[in-house]
Amino acid sequence: MGLKFWDGFRIYIDTNKPDGFDWAIAFDIVSRLSKNKNLTSREITFGKKVLNYVQENSALIDEVKALSKLEDKEIIEVKFIYDKLLLVSKDDWKRIIDLASQTKIFDNLELANVKAAQTSLSKKDGIKEQALIRAYKSLKKLEKFGIKI
Repeated sequence: MGLKFWDGFRIYIDTNKPDGFDWAIAFDIVSRLSKNKNLTSREITFGKKVLNYVQENSALIDEVKALSKLEDKEIIEVKFIYDKLLLVSKDDWKRIIDLASQTKIFDNLELANVKAAQTSLSKKDGIKEQALIRAYKSLKKLEKFGIKI
């Protein structure tokens, strides 16, 4: 159940008005998923209720997805990114930061985020999910220079 499903379900609630489903919560879920934010317990409870409803009406999934105009985007697995960045050696991090500084491929905030992510990963400190995802996306820009993450 990706972003396309939840956006479609939000539209479905607005048009069909099934009992017990709040449009505002569905809207919040779509908003949070599109921004890669964590869901609240209220939204998780609502999500479970929706999943039970959809299991009872299995034909509803395709109908709901058809209502959405959004594209299903790739869901980014934070654990995968964390593990992948942990494997980058200290020398590779130095090369990455030097290359980014020389080519100006990152803006100042991006470079600062990559440096902070590298520091947090090397010290095994906690790091925010958003910072980790942004650092990974920044590092993907360096593939054209032969740096594979």
